[in-house]
Amino acid sequence: MGIPDKRTIIVVENCLGYTGAFKAILQVVENLSDQYRFVFVLTQGSSVGEILRQKGIFVYHLPFFPLQRKIKSIILYIPKLISNSLRLRAIVKKEKAVVIHANDIYNLSPLLVKLSLPGIKLVTHIRILQNSFPKVIYKTWVGLAELCSDVIIGVSKASLQPFSPSKRLTLIHDGISRDEAYNYSYEPEPLNYNLLYLANYIQGKGHELAIETFALVLKEKPNARLTFVGDTFGLPNNELYKKVLIDKARDLKIESSVIFKSFTNDIEKEFKESHVFLNLSEAESFSFTCLEALYYGVPCIATASGGPQEILDNGTYGILIYERNKHKVANEILKLLNNPDQRLLFSNRGRLYVRKVFSPQSTSYKVNAIYSRLIS
Repeated sequence: MGIPDKRTIIVVENCLGYTGAFKAILQVVENLSDQYRFVFVLTQGSSVGEILRQKGIFVYHLPFFPLQRKIKSIILYIPKLISNSLRLRAIVKKEKAVVIHANDIYNLSPLLVKLSLPGIKLVTHIRILQNSFPKVIYKTWVGLAELCSDVIIGVSKASLQPFSPSKRLTLIHDGISRDEAYNYSYEPEPLNYNLLYLANYIQGKGHELAIETFALVLKEKPNARLTFVGDTFGLPNNELYKKVLIDKARDLKIESSVIFKSFTNDIEKEFKESHVFLNLSEAESFSFTCLEALYYGVPCIATASGGPQEILDNGTYGILIYERNKHKVANEILKLLNNPDQRLLFSNRGRLYVRKVFSPQSTSYKVNAIYSRLIS
């Protein structure tokens, strides 16, 4: 007897570029590709299509249209949603897919396809928190996800809070595993203290607070450097936001100590050249960057914005900021820079903890169990 054909799973991904959410789902797909055939449906203009094609994964592009607060956006949203849902439905039928895996809650096309094709199984991943969007919109998404999804996966306890208790809800943390090309050299008193801020240039990610905080840090640590690394995805609003940040650093007269970098494939190098990692985001359902910081042994300071609390285990493996106040954040940064023993403790403890608790094999095993149950 021959080996039976693999069942096809459609992954609907809305990212325009390389994000933590995409990184996480790609890891699962690669781990399970010997058991299933995966097909990605990306938003038009996404730069990750080439990454997938190089890995032998088939890709479709659809003009997914994000819901915004502008009147024009609201008027166009419904017809665009219907059009994209019909096209996604055609892809599902053409590929003979048995499962749609929506890699976030805010794209409603998979939900409409599920309503029109009840036999298809729908897995919805929750990767954004409710305070990232207007309350009425997020509650609508939650209600529709509860109505249509066969399984709802939360990446953190915080991401599942808006949902009613149900057997369909499950918590699966993202996992991480990397081949390391660089050594991390611990420096008790380095020539320059390098602070890393890895986040795409999107409002709400905490860049402005980081700049204001860093201006205070520089007064006591003139040998400190702050490096931002992220993507604008070529979007005008993000490009403008990045310019605002550059201007802010100039207005505070700290531009010589602040570096703005674009997206890089060599994330490990950025981490290994840093002494402290910062994440001052307003809301994080998980925070893959905090996970990466611990994995690479870089002490982490993050706002208690959802996911980071669970990753840092309420402060056991890093410093949590409970009030987004520049003076308090600066004080915590300075305390950590002045305490090399604490930095070393966080570095060693974090590396061991992440490798033990956030295993990609464990994540993939749990997702595979869901697929197997739904298909059978």
